Amino acid sequence: MLDKDATVLDFAFAIHSKLGFQAIGANIGRKSVPLYYQLHHNDQVNIIRSENQQPKREWLNFVKTKKAKKAIQEYFGLQSMNEKENGQKTIEDICQELNIFPDSNLINSLIKHYNTKNKVELYIKIGAGEIDKKQLKNYIRKTNKWKFTNFFKLISTSKGKNIRKFDDFEIATCCNPIPGDEVIGIKDEKNQRLIIHQKNCKQISENERKKSFQLTWQIYRKRSYYAKLEIEAENQIGIFYNISRILSNDFSVNIKSLYFDTIDNLTVTGWMEIYVLNQAHLNKIISQISAIKGVTKVQRIVN
Repeated sequence: MLDKDATVLDFAFAIHSKLGFQAIGANIGRKSVPLYYQLHHNDQVNIIRSENQQPKREWLNFVKTKKAKKAIQEYFGLQSMNEKENGQKTIEDICQELNIFPDSNLINSLIKHYNTKNKVELYIKIGAGEIDKKQLKNYIRKTNKWKFTNFFKLISTSKGKNIRKFDDFEIATCCNPIPGDEVIGIKDEKNQRLIIHQKNCKQISENERKKSFQLTWQIYRKRSYYAKLEIEAENQIGIFYNISRILSNDFSVNIKSLYFDTIDNLTVTGWMEIYVLNQAHLNKIISQISAIKGVTKVQRIVN
């Protein structure tokens, strides 16, 4: 028994949710009617369906039955969840590529720029494709450019004098240098931007190395840099808790991702991606993790 003023779409959902999601209209007698048409007593309804039909949020404006409303709400709830996760991952991927930590300042700037109510709405819009990814990347790069301008100064390799500053450069994702590393700069021939590499980066060709600029770290503002650690430990209870406790409680470090696997049920091996302030900060983290009982190896992965 359908509710009073139930529509064609309510009727389709009453039969089966799949039919409701694929409904595009109905025939009542010889007359074709739309989904929002309100049914009358003794109507003989034949639902018209299409596998190409896509559920629409506006359906919630006219359906009457609880079953139809619940099915539509659950569909868009799950869709929104997927869009939110995809949008958040898109920002994280862009930030990793630009070697920028997606902190609250960046997110708040994006919320304001794209006129969204909060970060959830921002993520959903990005995940749904309402915000162009290329424009998003350009905005993030432009907004965070100031973060790079005071980190490096170029020096003459022969006399050690300051020669000039570069305003437009990127951190190489192949070796991910952090403050304190010995670094060099290589000019990208395509866009003329300076790419900052670790001095011993294996991805630099001999020809590139000959044309490189020797760099030194200038006084830098506090920000986070991406670093990757390889960890080996005995397979024992509490080992991961102790590692995460040190990272969160002692160093307030954000973990981007991690992966671990067991070898012969005796040893755990894997890697962890974290954000650190500089080389000294990273060395302290490595030292603290190494001191945990059961940890047998901790080292930074460069290439």
